[in-house]
Amino acid sequence: MIENTTATRPRPALPRFADLVFRPGVRWTMPKPGAVVTEFVEAGSVRLSSGRVVAADPGHLDLDAEPFTVGVAPGEYPVEVAVVRFADSPDHVRVAAARLVVSREPVVSWELAVVAGQDVAELGDNEFYGFGVDTGTGCFVDADVAHAMGEWLDDNHDTAYDDVFDAQAAPMRDPETGNALVAFVSGWGDGSYPTWIGRTGAGDVACYAVDTFVLHGATPEHTK
Repeated sequence: MIENTTATRPRPALPRFADLVFRPGVRWTMPKPGAVVTEFVEAGSVRLSSGRVVAADPGHLDLDAEPFTVGVAPGEYPVEVAVVRFADSPDHVRVAAARLVVSREPVVSWELAVVAGQDVAELGDNEFYGFGVDTGTGCFVDADVAHAMGEWLDDNHDTAYDDVFDAQAAPMRDPETGNALVAFVSGWGDGSYPTWIGRTGAGDVACYAVDTFVLHGATPEHTK
């Protein structure tokens, strides 16, 4: 989903096929290990009490939960996941992208989501700011509850991730406080992943989309 660009001055990474990846039934040719077909998964919803969005490794929330500089109105927002299934190995699936949907209006432009202190103008060719992963998962969560959810996950690490890995994406909820997030498996596993903000023609936020690089270098063949 990252487009290679060349120019006189540095051009940071840009999303590619950002809408198509969430369309079920699209077949993609991969450099390796072969063809995949996208599937669409509804992963639950996130309550944004403050409207300050965090995308991060849920295992790091007690230490690192910086919200993006662009927020949205408080509310309940669905999370959707694009999963690819390998044609030659139907039991093999990977999360290619996850998005927090703010509006169903069409996306007409994309920008890199950043946290305070990050400047896109300082990025080199095809560089991006992203969040680090070493639990094999990412998540969307409100900044007001991120730290508390991180502490809860530290105490419940042995079982909290079971549903996420079973379904590729699932809510995590602290039954005592009601605090919650939606987590998803991060593609090939650990690494660093960017979040893109999609905007409508009016300039409003339509979604936040995390690219896990599963379709990096892939080419769409056709749709059903």
